[in-house]
Amino acid sequence: MFDMIPQQNFCDMLKSLAFQGARRGGKATILNAVKALENARQWQPSVFAQAIDQVQPGAIWIDTNECIHVEGGAATLVLIVDAYLEMTGQKIREVV
Repeated sequence: MFDMIPQQNFCDMLKSLAFQGARRGGKATILNAVKALENARQWQPSVFAQAIDQVQPGAIWIDTNECIHVEGGAATLVLIVDAYLEMTGQKIREVV
């Protein structure tokens, strides 16, 4: 699924999570995780899928209305992005 979505488009889809009912703290956490993913120097969709499976298989999915969902919310998304950055050899950077 992810190999058909360019990095920025995928990040934009993830940003929509912050505005789909996430709590105030969750919104900031989601936006920080997405910012870290946007700043990644490379986008390897297959590795991102592996990061999802490593953290929580099936955690990110898109429903029939094309809305993206992350089981476990913001905390799970942060773990997935961190795992992706680690797997691709990119530094996990503090986003301000």
